[in-house]
Amino acid sequence: MNDASRGKGGGLVYYMHDGSAAFRFKLAGDLSQDTAQDLEQARKTAASIIGRRSMVVDLTHLTSLDAAGRKLLEEWHALGAELTVVSSEAQARIRSMAGVPVTLLGTGRGASGWLPSRMAGLWLSALVALLLLAGAFRAASRQPGAGMSAIATMSAVRLSSAGAYCN
Repeated sequence: MNDASRGKGGGLVYYMHDGSAAFRFKLAGDLSQDTAQDLEQARKTAASIIGRRSMVVDLTHLTSLDAAGRKLLEEWHALGAELTVVSSEAQARIRSMAGVPVTLLGTGRGASGWLPSRMAGLWLSALVALLLLAGAFRAASRQPGAGMSAIATMSAVRLSSAGAYCN
């Protein structure tokens, strides 16, 4: 974390995250002439570390922006930085302040709490398979002499699903 509020402005705090796919900046506070120079210097210093990875700038917690801050964001956008936010409210606020394209990531408070559809599908498939297996076991146990074959079938299913082989 770096507290860039040493200037006369209201202050800017920024975090730099060195990830495998992208180098990320997370900004919070006021991006003004006083703080923009420090932030640009941090980007230039990190440029050798960033390399060919993308640069992602989270603007969600940016509270104000002056002409120097707007210019810096425009320059970073021109360099290929992806400017992001995590809520639609922040997206509207930043667009009105900055006038640059801002990507909504949708991982903030407004994001859905539901399971992703693939995960839900897998859970549903597993549940259906268990219900079908239980029904087959119940039907087999009602037939005289078929109880042992149903138990053997159940054991074979358990072993085969665990990756073991049975003859």
